Amino acid sequence: MKKANTLLVALLCLLIETACNPEFKNTKDTQNSQTETVSSQSIDQFIKVKVQATSSPEKYMVYFSWPKIEAGKLIRIRLDKTLAVVNPSQTDFNHEVFHDQILTYTFEILDQASKIEKSFHQQVKIPKDFVVREGQTSFQENTKLIMNRVFLNDSVPLNTNGYKIEIIANELISKKGIIRQGWNL
Repeated sequence: MKKANTLLVALLCLLIETACNPEFKNTKDTQNSQTETVSSQSIDQFIKVKVQATSSPEKYMVYFSWPKIEAGKLIRIRLDKTLAVVNPSQTDFNHEVFHDQILTYTFEILDQASKIEKSFHQQVKIPKDFVVREGQTSFQENTKLIMNRVFLNDSVPLNTNGYKIEIIANELISKKGIIRQGWNL
């Protein structure tokens, strides 16, 4: 009965969090519907960012979109190193990243001589996943997990060791995952 209660609490938290948190809704809309050209000096006001989970644990895609800028300008996108230099007609860029981090992307507007005319930053928070793996499946105290996705493994059970475990997640991914309330001996 206790095992069923633990699972029920986890599922209820999952349902409540999903219904109440629009931040992590899945969407494939990465195109910017604006077709008119905007000044490269004001492009920072038009940058849109979406973070979407991939099918792999702990991996996410960051999607940027913006309207076209005037001819003769380029946009350089950097994150510790240059990720891309895009022409004025390109209106989007995507980048695969690992979970649980805050990234600061630098956007630089370049003139025809590749001189920086404007620079601005876009900070992006990447959600955290919890993945049940061999050797990382037991709890040693009461724990509350707040994650975007929880991946339960069908061959490695999650052991609560009798502790109260509260899992709040937007998505539970499991085919035949097992949660055991007893002690892992």
